[in-house]
Amino acid sequence: MKKKLAALIATGAILLSAATVFAGKPADTPNNGKSHEKATGNVELSAEGRYLEFNAHETNPAKGEIHWWRIYEDESQNDFYANVNIVSVVGNYATIEGTVYESTFGNINPGFTFTLEVTDNSTPGYDESNPDKVIWQWVTGLTARGEYTVVDGNLVVHGLLCDVYDLDINSVNGNSNYTHEFEITFCPNEDPFGEGYGDQAGTQTISLIEFNDLENELSFRSDYDSNSYYWFPSFMLEEGGSLNFQEGYGMDNVYDATGTWSMYTE
Repeated sequence: MKKKLAALIATGAILLSAATVFAGKPADTPNNGKSHEKATGNVELSAEGRYLEFNAHETNPAKGEIHWWRIYEDESQNDFYANVNIVSVVGNYATIEGTVYESTFGNINPGFTFTLEVTDNSTPGYDESNPDKVIWQWVTGLTARGEYTVVDGNLVVHGLLCDVYDLDINSVNGNSNYTHEFEITFCPNEDPFGEGYGDQAGTQTISLIEFNDLENELSFRSDYDSNSYYWFPSFMLEEGGSLNFQEGYGMDNVYDATGTWSMYTE
């Protein structure tokens, strides 16, 4: 897609010795901002040469992007890109409303709106005997309506699934001796939860998990199980897997931490 749809999100954190850190609770207790339902897909449709890629999040406000393209017999291609305005997920079914912002189709212009209905019949993977369904309906600009089955690729409605973030921290305050691994899980309609382990710290208890969707920022509190030490990791999650450490989520003396991240759905 012209604008790469975010597929990975993750975070990292590292701790210093308990004797050198002063920690305090954040002023506001965070909410479960990341635990939302969503629908994603990168598929080939039953109409010849039609393809669809989308990422739609049922947040408030909704966010995401849709890319529709057609490849012709002469291998030429037309595309349009749309922003997601509204998302509603019920079980394995999602309704998405979008607005076109860029198009190379002669009859599709920026500002046209549509609804996209997707049904996930075969997660995980693709099941030829019970394929996923896509219904496209123009609301403004055009009146066409199309019903398709997915013939290749994968379409997933995440209504019953959880996002798991693996965080691998390789230094804190420039000290590579402080390494940590965190696993943070977000499930729809549940409070997020996590666990952590450090080569020096041992097991850690995770709480106060907050995800800022607009900033792609993940923050939480980590308590050493072996003593009374705790701190507040907070990271902007950059494309490509890097972490951008953010100060100020809670009071401690950690001013920098580095690492990598990955995410999977279960």
